[in-house]
Amino acid sequence: MIMAPSDLLALHCSCSQQRVLLSFDGPFSQGLIEVLGLALRDHLREQDASHDRTMDVFSVYIEMTQNICHYIDMRGYCGEATDAALAISLDRNDR
Repeated sequence: MIMAPSDLLALHCSCSQQRVLLSFDGPFSQGLIEVLGLALRDHLREQDASHDRTMDVFSVYIEMTQNICHYIDMRGYCGEATDAALAISLDRNDR
């Protein structure tokens, strides 16, 4: 299925309104965790986020990815392509 440009724009607007920093849905691996983590960290640095805020957001990201990896291991999916979804956003009051 191909997403219509208007649907993509609507998705972008929705993510912006919800202050979504990172959204991912698809095959999950350790390499992807590292790449997404670096992208998230770099984005926060570019936004001149405070050190505390950066650490809070990054800590949530690490916790979520560890939970996904733990679930994958618990289910015995090690070494297999495993799909996962995650989204990281900022609190609306954190401006």
